[in-house]
Amino acid sequence: TKNMTVKPRCQVCNENPHKYKCPQCYKLYCSVNCYKKHKAEDSCSHFKHDERPKTMESPPKSELYEETEQISKEVLERLKDSEKLKNLLSNPHLRRLLTEIDQNPNNSKMINDLMQEPIFVEFADSCLDTI
Repeated sequence: TKNMTVKPRCQVCNENPHKYKCPQCYKLYCSVNCYKKHKAEDSCSHFKHDERPKTMESPPKSELYEETEQISKEVLERLKDSEKLKNLLSNPHLRRLLTEIDQNPNNSKMINDLMQEPIFVEFADSCLDTI
């Protein structure tokens, strides 16, 4: 028999296999809707950025994610080839938001805040639909 690995379920809806992990508390979730629900529950236990001890340094981005959390080349190709994503990325406002996320040291909070921004939600949903 093959050694099959069963992917853990979403810890929010408990229905689908998880695809993502909350960057603050590491709770597993499967979609933007589950991410929003998790954040709305206010049960996310984490350091707020301004509560973090001043001596604690952030690890390099390359060390933040386990290998299993990285996106495969196949998925990156699907994202690259998506016409809907290309159309969304032609929006200068969305491009500016993505640049700000990339440059923000507390980008997980910024992403959470941007889930109220319609163009960003549309982009996130399109990314999830593509993968």
